[in-house]
Amino acid sequence: MANSRRLKLSGIDKNTASPFGGEILKDKQSGEPTGMLIDAAQGLLRSQVPSTTAADAERAIILGVKRDIELGWVRNPGCRRQLSDVDLYRKLYGQGAIQTPYLQSRLLGRARMRPDY
Repeated sequence: MANSRRLKLSGIDKNTASPFGGEILKDKQSGEPTGMLIDAAQGLLRSQVPSTTAADAERAIILGVKRDIELGWVRNPGCRRQLSDVDLYRKLYGQGAIQTPYLQSRLLGRARMRPDY
């Protein structure tokens, strides 16, 4: 989902063709993009987003795990986890920055980080 400013910055307008493997949803009357970009069309926006820094990634994980614990969730389903995040989780857990003893990831099946008991 993108607002009109984001679409404009990305150069997406009524004349922009949907990329292979994706679709830019457009208003049936005006032909203007609605802001809904499906599958590969989302890549048209990603090119305009700055890369996440290591500090941003660490902060996001720390805040996310803290929120999970506050909500009473004992396990995080890891819907958006990437394989590259595993080492970062291990690092943060080892430093005591996060208190979850395991990580479950869709990409890894069940990759558990458990302290030695």
